[in-house]
Amino acid sequence: MIMIIMIMIIIIITLQIESCGDVSLLQQLCMENVDILIDCGFNKPISKCGLEDKVTIVQSVCLQMVVLNTLAELDQFKDGLSSLGVVRAIKEHSSLLQSFYCSASKMQLTSGTQCT
Repeated sequence: MIMIIMIMIIIIITLQIESCGDVSLLQQLCMENVDILIDCGFNKPISKCGLEDKVTIVQSVCLQMVVLNTLAELDQFKDGLSSLGVVRAIKEHSSLLQSFYCSASKMQLTSGTQCT
């Protein structure tokens, strides 16, 4: 539940930053959320932030929250699948399992393929 609340806060902050059209308002938003920005690896001084930095700020926050915060869980999931032999089965029998993982029938499924 706490993670869901944190994600909602992050979504609100990034939407506010993206829609910001004034430098002073952007700097105020960044100052109010400086702890989150620092945790996400954005280390540019707030007083030097301009509207051209909005994309970088949002990318930093999204990268941290979507990818890096879940990386340990994804690795653990992959390790669990490996321990059960699922990863090996996918590699060895990719053509048989393709329809379970990919909607595009022409896509070649390999261990390096990412399906959307």
